[in-house]
Amino acid sequence: MHQHRLAAITDRCPPPMFALVMATGIVGIATGHAGLREVALALQLLATAALAFCWAVLATRVAMQPRALLADFADHARAPGHFTAVAGTAVVGSGAMAFPGTLSFSIAMLSIATTAWLVLTYAIFGALVIARDKPPLAQCLHGGWLLAVVAIQSLCVLATLLAPDLDPAARAHLELFALCAWLVGIGLYACLATLLLYRAVFLPFAPGDLTPGWWITMGAMAISTLAGAGLVGAAGSVPLLADMLPALRAGSLLCWAIGTWWIPLLLVLHVWRHVVRGMPLHYDFGQWSAVFPLGMYSVASGTLGSALQLGFLMKVATAFAWIALTAWSATAIGWLRRLVATQGAVRTTAEGGR
Repeated sequence: MHQHRLAAITDRCPPPMFALVMATGIVGIATGHAGLREVALALQLLATAALAFCWAVLATRVAMQPRALLADFADHARAPGHFTAVAGTAVVGSGAMAFPGTLSFSIAMLSIATTAWLVLTYAIFGALVIARDKPPLAQCLHGGWLLAVVAIQSLCVLATLLAPDLDPAARAHLELFALCAWLVGIGLYACLATLLLYRAVFLPFAPGDLTPGWWITMGAMAISTLAGAGLVGAAGSVPLLADMLPALRAGSLLCWAIGTWWIPLLLVLHVWRHVVRGMPLHYDFGQWSAVFPLGMYSVASGTLGSALQLGFLMKVATAFAWIALTAWSATAIGWLRRLVATQGAVRTTAEGGR
């Protein structure tokens, strides 16, 4: 009975379950930068607790349902969601760096996230390449695919934050790792975003196709901006990065510009979905994937503004910190209401069966 109950819990947890961790962690960082230190601490603690729960669920699924997990890796629609495990772990590690005495914890988070990235990247892409049955592009390609970019860029961000606290040799290696991760992430984005634009512009696109995951088109560029800005900040102490400083600055600004370009388009599409086509706005778990880009845009804008001495970006960062906190609060309320409703339905069913 106990095993069946655990299996039922893991079945109800979707592949992108770590998106809740990502959203909570990055909004915590954004509010901390905006001066809301108590809120930031509370969100960091929530994100850490949620991370532990999600890893416990994932470990249970690995132990009890390994075939189902492997089947996810070969599913073009579900597989990308598993990259949230990497990003969620790295975001919690990055958020912890704002508080004293957390260096060892953040190093452990980077180790876990990097290991998870290696396993997931080659397991997922390998399984999808060799899969016999492949669905049409319009059925399987969605914004969640850019979680592959978010995952590797989250490693770059955390590595850059950790590097200054290490000895010179270790720092040089970690900064090189961060630089390579940033470049690979940008290359992946170029490939996947091109396919997403093709899918949206040249193939039929219904209101139901505009899932919250499409906000990751902006979020992937926002975290690429943050990663690049971190490398710009580290260039003064690392000769390799110093030689590339003009390219790092230009690349970071390019990422921010592309991410910013997406925001008005996404807003227009949501007006079309909810106002023109009349689709109701209601909670679903995927909305955590829309909260994360808002918080990341705030942090990325502030960090880039500091790195390039662009004061107006600091105001953008503060505004989006409040927007992200509002979105997080609304999504958390919707999630709690759904949990209460679900528990009530389960209780009613159990009483009716007696």
